Amino acid sequence: ASRTGEGIAPVRVSTLAESAPNSSYLAESDITGTSELTSPWMPVSSSQARLSFWHRYDTEIDPYASSLGYDGGVLEVRLGTNDFTDILAAGGALSLGGYTRQIDTSDASGIPNPLGGRMGWCGDSGGFIQTMVSLPPSAAGSEIQFRWRLGTDTGNYYGGSGWYIDSI
Repeated sequence: ASRTGEGIAPVRVSTLAESAPNSSYLAESDITGTSELTSPWMPVSSSQARLSFWHRYDTEIDPYASSLGYDGGVLEVRLGTNDFTDILAAGGALSLGGYTRQIDTSDASGIPNPLGGRMGWCGDSGGFIQTMVSLPPSAAGSEIQFRWRLGTDTGNYYGGSGWYIDSI
């Protein structure tokens, strides 16, 4: 668990989970930053490997633009010694429970979201949902890491509480 800027570091909570007893929670900050949950390194042996997880998100969205979210979460992957990159840019696919909106590049006061311009999970999922990810075929035979990142802008005028991640 980590953070950048004024993001809030993720914590383990028992108040809300898809499967008992707990989940990881990335709280929505009202100051620009990111909250990050990073997996341990994992070996991938198949070119058809998948990742599955359950999550529940409630993040601030733009009520006047149905395609934009002020705050939102993304899934990134690191293949071997490469930098983290969005799962889609790395050649993966979200086959179930994919991204919902583009994260806005700046809020009403012009403050940018660190993840601005990217697609992400934004808005209210309405409860826990499952996401299935087909890993990039190039991951076969290497070790990988995953990183769930919640990016926030300044303010939280239209609500939002954060992102719960469970049952990875």
